Amino acid sequence: MHREVDWMVPADEYILEFLASLHYRNKRVIQKPSSIGPNIGYGNRHTANRCSALSKYGLLERHDDAAKYTITDLGQRVVDNEISPEELNAIEPAES
Repeated sequence: MHREVDWMVPADEYILEFLASLHYRNKRVIQKPSSIGPNIGYGNRHTANRCSALSKYGLLERHDDAAKYTITDLGQRVVDNEISPEELNAIEPAES
């Protein structure tokens, strides 16, 4: 998918898949980039940058000032291949 979406990079798919796999009592688990990175084979800084970018595009939700993230419904749709690359390319990033 990342090759077909202008703003995505390879790490994004791993981040989304990792967060999509985490549930506790049918709730999505909140994770820091420093917990995500080692589990997907990317450094903490790159993971943090990509989590921030994915949240601007609505695929992740950022929680409080500690930069913790969960996958959104849109992010889950990406993991489930329910959204086309064209639809993702059309998303405008939110302002910081």
